Amino acid sequence: GANRVTELDAAGKVVNTIDTAGDEPWGVAVGKDGTVWVTNQAKDKRKGVARFKDGNRTGAWSMTDTPQGIAVDAAGRAWVVVQNQNAVKRLAP
Repeated sequence: GANRVTELDAAGKVVNTIDTAGDEPWGVAVGKDGTVWVTNQAKDKRKGVARFKDGNRTGAWSMTDTPQGIAVDAAGRAWVVVQNQNAVKRLAP
């Protein structure tokens, strides 16, 4: 796959593309400040969550199990559903 996250406008035109640098993006959430959070399901121990602002990676969290869904609350914290742990984990910005 392309290993990218692409932002489209209402007309379907590409506005921005984030290269996740070899990760396998799965879940995506966008905070009210425009920060993009991406869960990664890479098979070679790069499982985790990456945070991007203006197309640049600004943070990363490793996980031993596979992260799937993600949401961002009003305070900018990411909430991640972790497969096989029956858990939701909170990440601070």
